[in-house]
Amino acid sequence: MASWAVSFGSVDPYHPAVQFLHQATEPVLKPVRDLLPPVSGFDFSPIIVLIVLQFLSNVLINS
Repeated sequence: MASWAVSFGSVDPYHPAVQFLHQATEPVLKPVRDLLPPVSGFDFSPIIVLIVLQFLSNVLINS
């Protein structure tokens, strides 16, 4: 969501908090983007990562 706000210009992309979020999330999102590039300008990688994290959380908690 933060990257969406940056892309529409409502958040300063050079703000330290935005830079931190980008540096923290990009290593996780980039491999997903390489497998599933944006479709019609919509990036599904954050959704895919959240689904995988939720699945792993459920598996680890229930095991």
